[in-house]
Amino acid sequence: MPARNKKRRFRNVVKWIIFATNIGAIVLLFCSFLSWNVSPLKTNLFSYIGLGFGFIFFANIGYLVLWIIFSKWNLALISLAALLLCYRPVTTYFPMHLISEKAPENTIKVLTYNVQGFPNERNKDAREYPILDYIARTDADIVCLQEYLVSKTGQSIFSQHDVNRILNKYPYRSITGLESSGKYHIFGLACFSKYPIEKTHEVVFESSYNGAAVYTININGKKSPLPTYIWSRTASWRKIKNCTVIFSRTPIR
Repeated sequence: MPARNKKRRFRNVVKWIIFATNIGAIVLLFCSFLSWNVSPLKTNLFSYIGLGFGFIFFANIGYLVLWIIFSKWNLALISLAALLLCYRPVTTYFPMHLISEKAPENTIKVLTYNVQGFPNERNKDAREYPILDYIARTDADIVCLQEYLVSKTGQSIFSQHDVNRILNKYPYRSITGLESSGKYHIFGLACFSKYPIEKTHEVVFESSYNGAAVYTININGKKSPLPTYIWSRTASWRKIKNCTVIFSRTPIR
C-alpha cells in the first residue's frame, strides 16, 4: 500500500509539472497574440514571441492531445479554451479557403510582395527573373513591392529600366527609396499600377530600414489611398502580413 501511494503521488507530481509547462505554453500563446496589437516601437518582447507562434501553437495542440489520451478532461478543456480564444491569430497564420469566393464584378486585383531585394535575379548577367516573371503573370492591376532593390547605374545589378522592361504592363510607377539606399542603388518600396498614381506620401521612421508609403491611385475617377510597408523582422504581425504575397480584390465603386 505505501508503494502504491508513492507511485500515485509521483504520478500526480509529474502531472502537475506537465500542467505547469502547459500553462507556460498558454501564456506564450496569448503573448504571441499581443504581437498583433503592441507596437515594436514600445517593446520587442511580444514581437519576438510572435515569430515563434507556429511552434507555440503546435505545442498547445500537443498538450491537448496528451490530456485527451490520459482522459484528463478538465485539463484538456483548459487547453481547448485557450486555443479557441486565439481563434483569430490561428486562422490568420493558418488560413483555410475551402470554398473559393467568386469576386464581384468591377473589381481590381492587388498584389503585395516582399521581394527581399530580388536575391536570385538581380545580377546584371542574370538570364531568368522568376519573381518579376511571376508578378507579370499574375496580371494584377496594382502591385506593391517591399525590400525593392535596383541599381542607379545598372553596372552590377539590374536597374529600374530592366524592371520596367519586364513589368511593361504597368505604365504608372512610383519608387520610394529609404534612407538605407546607397550612392549606387535604391532600396525601399515600389508601386506599379495600371491606373494613374497621383500622389506618393512617404511615412518616415527613425530606423533607416523601416518605412511606409501611401500611394493615391485614381481608379476610374475615384482616388483611393493604398498603403504599403517595409518593417524589420521584429515588426508586429499586423504589419508583417503586408510583407507577404497577398491577393485581394477591391470593388470599384
